[in-house]
Formats: sequence, structure tokens, C-alpha cells
Amino acid sequence: MRSRLARLVAVAVTTIVVAVGLAVPAQAATGPAGEVFAMVNQQRAANGLPALVSDPVLDNAAWQWANYLASNGLFEHSSSEWRSAMISGAGWVYSGENIAAGYTSAASVMSGWMGSTGHRNNILGSSYVGMGVAYVQGGPWGHYWVQIFAASLPRVTAGNAPTISGTAAVGQKLTANTNGWPGGTSIGWSWLSNGVPIPGATSSSYVPTISDAGRKISVTATGSLPGYYPTSRTSGSTATVSGGPTAERISGSDRYAAAVEMSRRGFTAGVNVVFVASGLNFPDALSAGPAAARLGGPLLLTAPDALPTNVRNEIVRLQPAQIVVVGGPLSVTPAVLAALKTIAPTIRLGGADRYAAGRSIVDHAFDSATVAYIATGASFPDALTAGAAASTLGAPVILVNGAASTVDGETLALLRELGVTSVRIAGGPNSVSPGILSHLSTEGFGVERIGGADRFEAAANINAGAFAHADTIYLASGANFPDALAGSALAASTSSPLFISAPGCMPESIGQGLTWLKPTRIILLGGVNSLSPAVASFQRC
Repeated sequence: MRSRLARLVAVAVTTIVVAVGLAVPAQAATGPAGEVFAMVNQQRAANGLPALVSDPVLDNAAWQWANYLASNGLFEHSSSEWRSAMISGAGWVYSGENIAAGYTSAASVMSGWMGSTGHRNNILGSSYVGMGVAYVQGGPWGHYWVQIFAASLPRVTAGNAPTISGTAAVGQKLTANTNGWPGGTSIGWSWLSNGVPIPGATSSSYVPTISDAGRKISVTATGSLPGYYPTSRTSGSTATVSGGPTAERISGSDRYAAAVEMSRRGFTAGVNVVFVASGLNFPDALSAGPAAARLGGPLLLTAPDALPTNVRNEIVRLQPAQIVVVGGPLSVTPAVLAALKTIAPTIRLGGADRYAAGRSIVDHAFDSATVAYIATGASFPDALTAGAAASTLGAPVILVNGAASTVDGETLALLRELGVTSVRIAGGPNSVSPGILSHLSTEGFGVERIGGADRFEAAANINAGAFAHADTIYLASGANFPDALAGSALAASTSSPLFISAPGCMPESIGQGLTWLKPTRIILLGGVNSLSPAVASFQRC
């Protein structure tokens, strides 16, 4: 197979982009590419030049281009714009490129390159600091080789390592200080928990959250100057962060058993009411949490067509004065209704749709209220978080079609019948439209929207609007509804907030929200498939 060398590479247009790290001398490339890397540095040493460093970013750029050539049967140089986009984020300034095709070994391609003046000049370039190498088999030439040479910026002269003042405890402020940097240096901060960067912690102060309990805090100061590569110094670690709450879990073998266990933890015999809802769907029961708390009872789940034995036994234990079935006969069948009637007087609260069912629940449980929460009935997180918050204010949660441009007449009538003067919208504009907010305001209600960047931040903000402190906090999965559905009634009954979390880790917004409430207990609702052990140890996402 015949061999072919690339044409001489022109001097690249210098593009400077400052980033956060710099490669250290090493040999990342392996196989034939690694052989080329070693041979290049042998040639440089023989000519009195320092060795080039290897960087995965440069190697990746070289591999991407070699693979592109082989896959498309091409033989051409990459553009300077493409190379800059690939490598400048790691602090490299692009300078040169060698390509070759058809050579079957590292020794043969190096011999070809060193025999060509332009390619030899790249290999022995005194301004270069790093090199990426790639070798790909395939395409019409069979073997493709790419070298990308790069220079880096001079480093900012480092100042003194930062120091941290303050007490290493949950909720206590820590402050970082550093000095000795060149004049005009801009200092950026990054706080770390056990050596891992903390999302969003980029100011000169930081307040440890419950996610930091049992860990040590440090901080990195990064100095930046125009035309220089940033330099970083990291402080020593604080003492172990103290003051974290204890975590416990309420769970069961399935969603029905978990709801039974929540009821057992929160309610004794002789309750006024037990609410029963389908365990297979959430819409009918979203308004039931604050209603159950208002009337003094738990919320239990049932299969649509059969009352589980453990649920029946729990209702018998509770000896309720009344059972309220939430939802129509498609949600909870007449057979289940009949079984419940053998235990205690039973009524059904339903409606033509989830919104009518929700209004029916509110009308049954609330005679009056000056504040009401409005939430979408299309998803569960906002409404369930709002349920516990609403209970502290004696407020209902009313479901609406959040995508509508106005409030329906039935909801307006219910708000007026209750005597509501202030409405809190739970969730952002994607959950409840700006048109609904505007319409409520036009109708004379005081309106406040409580949302966030995601469901977790919205939950934290909803709770911030209702709770100044809480000894106990409940935490449920934001990915599935059953545990949160039953848990909303339990949290509401104890005037405790309900937060929702990602199943596998704790979002930073939730960790911060839990921290300012200063709880001593956090109760996880559901098993490890709902909230993992990582959540129980407050590990950040």
C-alpha cells in the first residue's frame, strides 16, 4: 500500500482560552500512538529540546480527526477553528498539526515525518508544550496518523494558599481569605466537601449544609490574569463538620404496606377519618393530604379492585368515625367501597375529572380559608409538597389545569365560597401558566408564585414560604408518587414539611432547604428503591 504525507501545516491563528487545569508530563497515548509519542520526545531530547506533555484533550482531538478521515475516506487537515474548539477549553493554544496515511508502523511514519522539513519543524518546535497522537485503522489508506501540537499560556504567579475562618458546623458560615497574588489578579472560589467540589459554592463564603455533616471542608482559590493561565491554591481542611440530623426510614414491602406503616407511626385508634385512594394513580388524591390533616386522619392506599388485607387491618385498628374514598369507581371500585362500609360509615368524593374530584375534597374538608394553594393536576410533586405547607396555614390545595390560560369558573367559585383572599401558586410557569396567575390577580386575589428551576428547588421554596423551623422533616421520592401521597398526610398531621428528592442522591437545593430549617430528624418515606442509601447519608447529586 502506498504511503502519503500531509502537506506542511501553516502557523495557526493563535486562539487563547483560559481554563482550569494544565497537563502534566506523562504519556497518555498507548499502542502505536504511544510509540510515536515516545519517539517524538526522543528526537526532541537529541536536539536539546524539552519533552512534550501528553494531555487526554489533545489525544482526543487527534483521535477524533483520525477517525473522521478513516470513516469518510478523506485525507485533509482539520480547520484551525475546529482544533481551537476541541482543545482551547483545556488551556491550550493551537499551533500545529501533522497527518499521514498508509504507514503501517510508528517507526515508518516517524521516519516519513522527520524526512519532511515542515513536519520535522512541528516535531522539533521549540514553542510547543503538549502533543496529542492518534492512530486509526480503516478507510482507503488502511492506516491514519494524526499529531496535534499545542502551546500553553504562562501561569499566573501563585499567591498564598487560602485560609478558612469560622466554625465547621451545619448552618454556620465559613469565610475564605487569600493574599500574595500579583496586582490585578481576579480570584475565583470553589468550595469542596471531602475534596469534591460543591455545586454552586463559588463565593468567598460558604454555609455547610446537612450534605456536609461528617465531612471536611476546603476551598480552592484560582487566580486569573488576562494573557496568563490560571493558577490555583487549595486550603487545608476544616475539622469534621458537626451538627447533622439523624436519618430514619419508613417503608414497607410495597406501596400499600408503606402507607400502612406511615399511618401506624402517626395515628392512634379513634381517628375522625381515614382517607382511602388508589395506589395506582395520583390525580384524585392530590388534594387529600391537607384535607386528611384538617379532619384528623391518615391517607391509605388501595388496589382499585380489592382492599389489601393489611390496609383493612390498619383501618380496623384506627377505628375511624368515617372513611372517605377519594375518586370515582374507575379509581376505587364499588367492591372496595362495599368492603370499607363493613368497617365504618363510608362516603365517596369524586367528580367528572381530577379537578372536580379535588374540589369535592376541598369542599368536604374546609369550611373557610383565607389562603389557598393552587397546583397543577397534571403532575404530583408541586401539589404534594404544597399539601404539607398548606396544612400549617389551614389552607387547601386546589388542582387546576395548569396549561389553561385562565382559571375555570368552578375554582373561582370555590375560592370565593371559602373566603380566600390570598392564593399561592405552587410551581413555575410551565406547571401553572402565567395566564392563570394574571386571571387570579384580575379577579381580586393576592397572588404569589412559588417555583424553582426544577421540582426540587420548587419544593424547597414552597416549604420556605411556610416553615421557619422544623424538628422533623419528611423526604419522599420526586420520581414516583405513592410514598409522597401517603406521606403528605403524615407530614401535614404533624405540621412538618415534606421535601422531594432525586432517588439516588440529594439535590443541592434540597440540602440547603433542609439546612435552614435546622431539623434533628429526617424521615425518609419508602424503601431503598425509592430513596437510596446515598440519600439517607445526604450525598449531593
